[in-house]
Amino acid sequence: MTDNDQNKPTLADALVALLEAPLTDIQKRDTRSAVKTFCKVLGLSPDEVPASPIYIRRKLESISFLAHGYSKGRWGNVKTGVARAVGLVGKSYPSRNTTPLLPKWAALLKMLPASLKRKVSAAARYLSGLGIEPDTVSLADLYGYRDTILNDRMRANAEQAWDHFLWGWNLAVAQFPDTWPQIIIPRVEKREVYVYPFAYFPPSFEADVIAYADRMRNVNLDDDGPLRPSRPATIETRTRQLRTAASVLARSGLDPATITSIARLVEVDNFKLILYFHMERAGGKTSAGVAQIASCLRNVARHYVKVDEEHDRKMSALCKRVSVQTGGLTPKNRERLRPFDDQELVRQFLCLPDTIRQHLERDKRAPLQKAVLAQFADAPDYWHLR
Repeated sequence: MTDNDQNKPTLADALVALLEAPLTDIQKRDTRSAVKTFCKVLGLSPDEVPASPIYIRRKLESISFLAHGYSKGRWGNVKTGVARAVGLVGKSYPSRNTTPLLPKWAALLKMLPASLKRKVSAAARYLSGLGIEPDTVSLADLYGYRDTILNDRMRANAEQAWDHFLWGWNLAVAQFPDTWPQIIIPRVEKREVYVYPFAYFPPSFEADVIAYADRMRNVNLDDDGPLRPSRPATIETRTRQLRTAASVLARSGLDPATITSIARLVEVDNFKLILYFHMERAGGKTSAGVAQIASCLRNVARHYVKVDEEHDRKMSALCKRVSVQTGGLTPKNRERLRPFDDQELVRQFLCLPDTIRQHLERDKRAPLQKAVLAQFADAPDYWHLR
């Protein structure tokens, strides 16, 4: 639990509130079971888990229930029970809002095409619940909806839901100027654009980058370039990385007019500035992206700029310090495969086609639906025989 969550109610408080909640005995039992199961998966006790929708939503998004041995149905019940528990001690906005639409909102939605209606109808129900009419809605009201689904709703992909609504709302504003509320929601750029065009630097710098790209293509047979030409995608990536490195130096206070060649990028102090910049963007630590640009600049310095041995040693040492492990499985993938350490689970997985076929023999669904399931059963055998 973070410092900001210390004063918030926890799932332990929810279990206490559950005792006096106006629920049936079965609902209480299922809610208690869901909370305990969720906490078990997290490896935390109920008093360590804030009863906060945003906290729990992010935890749910990071959990692979299959890796923990739970079925989709069981995990759905866990999410429902935890949501019910959170609602007992805190503010929780329902994942599916069924608030009746105000007549004016209903009339506006009726004229929208289905694709737009799906994107904005949830917000219309939210505004209807607050008694806000289309002719009185404001940008602040729309931002209130954003804050609600981001902070108070446990449904997955809340940020994506807001993004879809934003696009849908603005499109409705453009396509129905005479009827839809004319309020444009500003779209905030998610990724800060910090790379300058080549025109921001002296022409000699772009010429040097082009010369390096030609070397990678083996255009000049008299050059000591690589034995085999690099792929076009690789050349494009290296060109972008060099322009990015130059832009980082310019943003770090170096006069762009002094960046006249690639050699300026691979000076040891400038090399450090570039790495620090990218590490700061990665949350103060190294990452695969940091390691890649470090390796790119070190190789350029060694094979194109042809720095001396001491210079190369310093750059190589810095590359080692920002390197990341790339071999083997990531911890997340390793954790997801851990259930297969259980021999019984492996047996069930290998016998899945037979299990599906046995299920089909007892199934009473339509023949077409059973045929689809039969395809799933045959697929493992097909690929195994190949």
